[in-house]
Amino acid sequence: MPGPVPTMGSSDSPSTWDYVVVATLSTIALFGFTNHIWSWNRPPTAEDLLADIEAPEVLRQHTKEFDKKEVIEVLDGVHVAIGYALANSIMIDAPEGLIIVDTTGSVDTGEEVLAAFREITEKPVKAIIYTHNHADHVQGASAFVEDPENPPEIWAHHTLEKKMNDFFMINAGIFQRSLRQFGGQLPLLINSGIGPFLEYKSDMRVGSILPNKLLYEDAEDVTIAGLDLRLIHIPGETDDQIAVWLDDKKVLMCGDDFYRAFPNLYAIRGTAPRNVMHWVESLDKMRALRPEYVVPSHTRPLQGEEYIGELFRNYRDAIQYVHDQTVRFINKGMKAEDIVPLISLPPKLAENPYLQQLYGTVEWSVKGVFSQYLGWFSGDPVELRPLNANARAQRMIDMVGGISRVLSEARNALENGDDKWAIELASHVFILNPDNTEARDIRTVAIKSLASKETSANGRNYFLTKLLEDHRFLTSRVDEQAKTNLIHQMSVTQILNGVRTRFMAEKCGDVELDAVFHFTDIDEIHTAHVRNHIVDFVQEDTEDAHFRVTTTLKSFKDVLAKVRSPTAAYMSGDLGVDGGVFKLREFMDCFDADV
Repeated sequence: MPGPVPTMGSSDSPSTWDYVVVATLSTIALFGFTNHIWSWNRPPTAEDLLADIEAPEVLRQHTKEFDKKEVIEVLDGVHVAIGYALANSIMIDAPEGLIIVDTTGSVDTGEEVLAAFREITEKPVKAIIYTHNHADHVQGASAFVEDPENPPEIWAHHTLEKKMNDFFMINAGIFQRSLRQFGGQLPLLINSGIGPFLEYKSDMRVGSILPNKLLYEDAEDVTIAGLDLRLIHIPGETDDQIAVWLDDKKVLMCGDDFYRAFPNLYAIRGTAPRNVMHWVESLDKMRALRPEYVVPSHTRPLQGEEYIGELFRNYRDAIQYVHDQTVRFINKGMKAEDIVPLISLPPKLAENPYLQQLYGTVEWSVKGVFSQYLGWFSGDPVELRPLNANARAQRMIDMVGGISRVLSEARNALENGDDKWAIELASHVFILNPDNTEARDIRTVAIKSLASKETSANGRNYFLTKLLEDHRFLTSRVDEQAKTNLIHQMSVTQILNGVRTRFMAEKCGDVELDAVFHFTDIDEIHTAHVRNHIVDFVQEDTEDAHFRVTTTLKSFKDVLAKVRSPTAAYMSGDLGVDGGVFKLREFMDCFDADV
């Protein structure tokens, strides 16, 4: 069969007092003050705040797609582990050993998945293939290295390392927004859209390994662990996406270019615009293979050539529809927010179970396509020199007659079911004064209402995480232990890219110096050239540098992560400075630690 691979009340009449009580409690609930009366004996918790928020039934039902940990046998020699984390991990049994396609998002989960695979076979892991650079696919890699003296080959697209380097330049901003999108800090999580949850713990072990076997062509036939297969470049969700094709078994492993949800043509965690027509072309490329089995890196595997072909066709048609209609209205000179209400999926596509807006949405996709072609400027000259959020909020409040008038209008909007307008009005006050409890409580009711109707797990999780931040159950800052773990998995290039984007030009812009860093454990020398309010790291030696640092990359990471101070590392002999440790401290003080 085509489709997913199997596997007591009182009878007394109410009194006037009953009506008063009910009305009073209803009014309190309307304006979000229930957080003050959850318990007379203890302060409210994050769970209390979220407890009364319903989720759309379609989103709850979607959880069944991955609600238990299991290893599914797709066919002889191909197994997929699903439900262990956000992303799947796939095991291919090759003549000379195992090939692992994607490694989950942490060493902890990778080890759990490998233990499950070990119940099937004891063959050694000979190769790992990354379908793309996202953390939920690469950070578990070291768990599959059982013999460090004889490590597996690591295959990926040749641009993967650069994509990872780009990520680490802005990792703090993306990391926190990712936690919001995937609900990584929510105590009550429905799901993360394309998997049960995002792996996140402050002490989580991460272990991505840079590839040593690279795909440069659009497609390449290779032999890995004695097995003939084809690697195919399929840009879509990422530009470095590759598919794995086993021609003799008619099995396609398609990475993140297809899953059981409307595609995330724009991710609210923050991404560069995704070229959606490249995604369409990649789906056409995969459809032309006429696979009998498809194993996505998210959601369940599929079988049936005709069934899969129709799914791929509908998936690519939905993407092209959103793209083409958005461009049509762009060419009429319209803004993104004005195009959004004009575009919805045609009924045949909207009813397709693989195009439910449980992850990406049509609205965000329209805005993503607009940004892809036109960037941030809609064409309205108001946007060329706009007020910032604080100035706009203050002027709006002054214009309408003060805070009390704004909040009165926000309450009226709530009573009329206009959640979007209520949250916008209350937010003008909240931006200027996060301690204004009435503004916060109006935002709370509006956010709860919006979250209860949101079918996209991404949108729901973002709403609820921001709600917890509003009430200070969560901080918007990146967890320090998580930051330390992230720093310790980075390569020297990633480290230096991250360092240069933290240079405080307002503090050290007039500084001009050259500093040499010799990392003895990797035998690399890099020079920091500080000039013109920037830092330029170049892999070279500079003889007349103002100071020279000799250390290991690990010790340098410890200093960056604040595990040790530069002075402590210097005193222990783990960090040598020719020119004086105070020169190093002065240099390090030019970099923003508050990220």
